[in-house]
Amino acid sequence: MKKHRAVRNIAALFAFAIIIRLLSAAGTEKALRSVLERLGTSEAVTALALKSQAVYLSAPAPESPSPPPSAYPEESASEKIPEPEVVKPKASGAATRNILVYNPEPEPKEVPQQPGVENYGGISILNKTEYIPDIKTLLSENPGFTVPAQGPQILIIHTHGSEAYECDGSYVESDPSRTQDKEHSVIRVGDVLSESLSSLGFFVLHDRSVYDYPSYSGSYSRSLSSVSSALEQYPELTVVIDLHRDSITLADGSLWRSSYDEKTAQVMLIVTNGENGLAHPDWLSNFRFALRLQSFLDAEYPGLARPLLLSPERYNQNAAPGYLLIEVGSDGNTLSEAEEAARLLSVALASVLRGLTPS
Repeated sequence: MKKHRAVRNIAALFAFAIIIRLLSAAGTEKALRSVLERLGTSEAVTALALKSQAVYLSAPAPESPSPPPSAYPEESASEKIPEPEVVKPKASGAATRNILVYNPEPEPKEVPQQPGVENYGGISILNKTEYIPDIKTLLSENPGFTVPAQGPQILIIHTHGSEAYECDGSYVESDPSRTQDKEHSVIRVGDVLSESLSSLGFFVLHDRSVYDYPSYSGSYSRSLSSVSSALEQYPELTVVIDLHRDSITLADGSLWRSSYDEKTAQVMLIVTNGENGLAHPDWLSNFRFALRLQSFLDAEYPGLARPLLLSPERYNQNAAPGYLLIEVGSDGNTLSEAEEAARLLSVALASVLRGLTPS
């Protein structure tokens, strides 16, 4: 009898343990979902901000994408993203974690050596506008702004902060094109750029917020709100760098590796003039700034900069006279290649900005 009672007690304890595990698992999932729902909310704009932990996410492209006509179209808040789902990563020697999967609208693909690139006064430009630049005159003119000698001088932001790079074997990847892990996204490249510029004597603000998650649509509106807040707090701030990672798929479906040398990705400067209908009256200040930067890159690091893209869009560049969108590498590049490009880019930026800083 005692033996049967002991068996029943053990069975009851076993059943109770199973119930506790189920309840605990449910609670863990609820807690995880709560944390995931909070990811992507704005963080304070800080100088060399502290890094935060995040989970990986994957963004597989639709089977039949219909790319919009420009590199980064102005976005509509009415567009919706499917609800995210939590899945488990494939087995790996590294510690595993949950992966957040979502499907943003596909970005259009710029192809290498795209037709339309022309040489204007020694500078290669992919001109998608009706404007015909006089490079010699523009380079001789003052950009139309100065860099303050005191206080914040440069703001680095990432409208598409979840953009990531090709896996280089140092981390568990869910999809190389998107991640919420800021140590492996374009935000990490922004860290390198801000740290390098700081070491060269500049006061840099780096906003490490993610604006393209959970909704890709409306990310430009959200990043503009933060830029506007920073400019309101620091009205003397004139230089804003929106740092991105490009996405280039070749005809055979492979990802293009944008290469300056064996260890360095290329960069691309993008300037807009608002020809598509959005007000951008002072865009030439941005363009003069970009031309000085492109000219320095071409002279000091030939091949590091791809042709400058002159776009009819706006991409928030009306917010500041020294506002540039800069692509560092492509999704065929590794993070380390993009980081090395950021270090060289910092040298070029420092040289150009010193010429715009009152002595």
